[in-house]
Amino acid sequence: MNRITFKYYIASSFLFKRIFALKNRGFIGLYKESLKRTILVFISLFFIANTSFSQALNPRTANYAKADSIALHLPKENTLDVAVLTRELTKDLHSEHEKCRVIFRWITDNIAYSFSNQTRDVTLVLKRRKAVCMGYASLFETMCKKAGLECETVSGYAKTLTTDIGVKPQKTNHDWNVVKLYDKWYFIDATWAAGNYNNKFVKEFDDSYFLTDPKNLILSHFPQDEKYQYLDTAVTMESFLRFPIVYSGYMKNKLSFKTIPDGRLKREMNIQFSTSLPINSVYGMYDNEKHSTSIDYKSLNDTTYSIKYKIPSGNGDYTIFLNGKAVFGFKK
Repeated sequence: MNRITFKYYIASSFLFKRIFALKNRGFIGLYKESLKRTILVFISLFFIANTSFSQALNPRTANYAKADSIALHLPKENTLDVAVLTRELTKDLHSEHEKCRVIFRWITDNIAYSFSNQTRDVTLVLKRRKAVCMGYASLFETMCKKAGLECETVSGYAKTLTTDIGVKPQKTNHDWNVVKLYDKWYFIDATWAAGNYNNKFVKEFDDSYFLTDPKNLILSHFPQDEKYQYLDTAVTMESFLRFPIVYSGYMKNKLSFKTIPDGRLKREMNIQFSTSLPINSVYGMYDNEKHSTSIDYKSLNDTTYSIKYKIPSGNGDYTIFLNGKAVFGFKK
């Protein structure tokens, strides 16, 4: 029950007591008419209040300071049993989005990516504090359900390296989650949010994979079941494999492709994208080189930009950086 609904509940309780007092005093006709009108009014007000609340609330832009603080300061003695852990994390939080956030933030801060614990067993994940994607997703789903949230695990294909462009994996290689908040499904990838892995795990929280927009996630995550795309027009596997590698800098810079470019590096590149953030720098770099090259860009309007660029000769695959963050990776 949200705070608006609670206030209407208190007000209605008070008024109904006054109306029933009319009956007790013998004013039957007045009692019936008052009761009828009051019920109709409160049904309308209840509907309007809850509709306004759900429309006004955007979980992607909510303030999570309280939830994050709880997750980052929970005593370790309360973290070995999944039921106890979930209860301790959520006991002072009452909204769906905050419960979701505190679970997500605790997992990303306490579970390290490691091939030494390839299991969905949440007890082992909590005991060893290590997991691969299946363990992260299983733990998130289990904790959400114990907190009263609808949550599912999604299996599919993820692209992380430029060598993945154009190559279909023989089997699914990644798990992530969808969670239902206020009757709408949102994406969660606690694995990618926890940090980076390149021969060893480096803990580095990345907020980009919390409630990720479906239009952004499909650039790197392709679900085995099409229903988990949550797009008006489904993306095919063939299209997904052709996409460039899209790094979290794409989300951090609030970018949106006008047309998704091919992931194969071409001599001449033409990319259009939009962003609500200012652009300070755009440059590119070959993977096997130490020096970057500045890339000219053109502003088409207040939010839309164009890159028309002749790629210099070089070795290796090519990465474009915007405002100092890697955003696109292309395969040579």
